[in-house]
Amino acid sequence: MNRGVALLWFTAVGCVLVFARGDSGAYSRALAVARGLGVVSLGSLALALCVTPLARGLLALGRTLPHATRLRRALGLAAAGSGLLHALCAIAQSPPRLAEQLEEPALRWGLGALLVLCALGVTSFSAVLRRLRLSTWKELHRLAYVAFGCGVVHALLMPFAWTLPLLGVSAFVLVFGLLRLLPPRTRATSTRARAADP
Repeated sequence: MNRGVALLWFTAVGCVLVFARGDSGAYSRALAVARGLGVVSLGSLALALCVTPLARGLLALGRTLPHATRLRRALGLAAAGSGLLHALCAIAQSPPRLAEQLEEPALRWGLGALLVLCALGVTSFSAVLRRLRLSTWKELHRLAYVAFGCGVVHALLMPFAWTLPLLGVSAFVLVFGLLRLLPPRTRATSTRARAADP
C-alpha cells in the first residue's frame, strides 16, 4: 500500500515538474511548479482525511479497507512532503523575509498549514512517538483538519485561485469529516443486522 502511494506521489510530482507551464503575462514556470506541488499536497491531505470515514462506511457494509492506517499515514506523509517542496519552490522563486511572511495573510495561512503538516509528519513514526512519549497521537493527528483548513484558505487568498475546485474538495472533506463523527459500526454489528433482515 505504501509503495502504491509513493509511486502515485512520485508520478504526480514528476508530472508537475514536466508539464507545469507558466503564463508570461501572469506567472512564471517556477511559480506554476510551486502551485502544482501545492495542489498535490492539498489533494493528498484531502484523501488522507477521507480514509477513516471510508473504512468505517465499508465496515458497515460488511467490507474492509485493507491497511487503512498505513494508507492514511502514507497519504499524510505525501501531503507533508509535497507541502515542503511547494514552500521551498515558492521561496526559491522570491525569497520572503520572515516579516513579509507575517504581514501577508495568504502566506501566514500557508505557513500555518506547513508547520502543522511537518509536525504531523514527524510524529507519524513509531520511534519518534516513543521518544516523545506521546500517548494521544490520534488526537494530535486530528490537527490534519486544521492543516487542511489553513491550506484551503492559503490557496483561496493567492492570486489566480481555483475557487470552485477548492470549494468542491472542501465540501467533500467536510462531508467525510461529518461521517467520521458517527459512531463506528463493528463487523459483528453489521453481520447481526444483516442476519436480522428477512
